[in-house]
Amino acid sequence: MGLPLEIVVPARDAAATLGACLRGIRAAGFGPDEVVVVDDGSQDATPRIAQAHGARLLHTEGGVGAAAARNQGVAETTAPVILFIDADVALHGDLRDRILRFFAGHPEHAGLIGSYDAAPPAPGTLSRVRNLLHHHTHQNAAGDVTSFWAGIGAIRRADLEEAGGFEPGHLLEDVALGMELARAGRRVRLDPDLQGSHLKRWTLRSMIRADLLYRALPWSRMLLDPANDGAAAMLNAGRAGKVSVVLAGLAALGVLAVPVVPGPALVAILIAIGLLGVQNRGFLRLVRRRLGLAASVQAVGVLWVHFLCAGMGFAWAWVERFSPRGSSSPPRPPPRGA
Repeated sequence: MGLPLEIVVPARDAAATLGACLRGIRAAGFGPDEVVVVDDGSQDATPRIAQAHGARLLHTEGGVGAAAARNQGVAETTAPVILFIDADVALHGDLRDRILRFFAGHPEHAGLIGSYDAAPPAPGTLSRVRNLLHHHTHQNAAGDVTSFWAGIGAIRRADLEEAGGFEPGHLLEDVALGMELARAGRRVRLDPDLQGSHLKRWTLRSMIRADLLYRALPWSRMLLDPANDGAAAMLNAGRAGKVSVVLAGLAALGVLAVPVVPGPALVAILIAIGLLGVQNRGFLRLVRRRLGLAASVQAVGVLWVHFLCAGMGFAWAWVERFSPRGSSSPPRPPPRGA
């Protein structure tokens, strides 16, 4: 009898986190024979770590990206359900049995996705706050969604193959897969209790690059694409997010106006940032509870950068779509872990 569930982990230069990822997979109830690590041209010890943990190791041609690496990993498996885990995620609890029970009891669902936990271990306030923001977003989006998430995401093989797998070169290939499932009438459930720790360490530069180029811009392109028929309006594209984008933009305009009208500009900045905090008070309460008062104050700045990037990405995509001079050439997909 074949395996009922197998894991695919795409990895590129992931030596810093892959060991913890594979230990978490083992602790979640999976055997090494159920795990496929796809190395995408790593220059570090990633392949040796995968072999040391007994995982099946595949090699891509190098630098093909996470989508193509996942597709190659799927081709190596035979199980009816595939679980995708990012190489910087450490699973919690008895996820194996929970996932199998879900698919056995929900034949109408094609996929099941989880959430980062509320205790990100990466050092530094910025890393912890940014990872908590992703946790907060998923915790408040429980239920059926028109998306997929490959950080912790399981899918039936038949549905994955019917959708054509992950689209190589797409900057949000897992979200695009979820939208394809939605168009086919197949459902994906977000279970906020299906958790793992995000081990990623953020810098301000990596956050801006990821939030602008690899999230906001491709997300906005999908939102503005008539072919998607509004299916991309999910998760953090709701009313609260839109209001936060406007407030972040107003604060940025205030910063630009300081040299001209310093007094009114400073007042406008304070009002906009204050309202941004009020709009996201649930998240700030979470940060204060988990990381303390000082971190919650810093989290307001993280929110400002995050939503400012979202607004800039939407503006960029809008110009591309509606301006005759707009460029449609996308940024290159990020390296694994960006």
